Amino acid sequence: MLGCYDYTVIATYISVLSALSGIFFCVAGKPDAAVYCLITSGLLDMLDGPIARSKKDRTAVQKAFGIQIDSLSDFMAFGVLPAGILFSTWSNDCGLEGWRLPVAAGASAFIALTALIRLAYFNVVEEIRQKESQGKRRTEFEGMPVTTMALILPAVYMFKFLLEPLQGGLTAYILTAVIVISGFLFISRIRFGKPGGRGMIIMGVIGAFELAFILFGESIITGVMSR
Repeated sequence: MLGCYDYTVIATYISVLSALSGIFFCVAGKPDAAVYCLITSGLLDMLDGPIARSKKDRTAVQKAFGIQIDSLSDFMAFGVLPAGILFSTWSNDCGLEGWRLPVAAGASAFIALTALIRLAYFNVVEEIRQKESQGKRRTEFEGMPVTTMALILPAVYMFKFLLEPLQGGLTAYILTAVIVISGFLFISRIRFGKPGGRGMIIMGVIGAFELAFILFGESIITGVMSR
């Protein structure tokens, strides 16, 4: 069979399946459930690098395949899935009549397109960099990594139950602003430091906290306020 099937790519394959499940939830009009899939893909993305590097005898094909499949997975999880979540949120919270349809569709297309451009550009630049630097690891990124969507987008959904009573559709408006800004940062020349081992752990803890808060935060806060 074509492809690679060793343990180094399992986390990436599961991330793809998680993102695909999230897209199905979006189509079914359940963006809240899709956010869980986004966080799951983000947590899995943190693992695929260390897992791949743990195998010291990878062939050139396995290494190149791992790079390509990781980018394709990232596009689906952090480009297409956020686009689906945004569009589904607009559909649920505001409807898609009149001007809302082009706004929702345009912002959704924008985040997917900028994620695609960034990932393709990053692959080209990284290939050149590795040849020139003889494989030395980078210490910073040019433009914001697409994987940050796994933390940024759920942060909005953490407070969805507080936003909705204030004004119908407020989550969709805030989410649109956040996603458009993120898209511009994807393709910007701004440099972002690459997190080390401690930074990765912190981000993993934040992701787990967001997931727990989205799942249980509303019931806990409501229970406290009702006392």
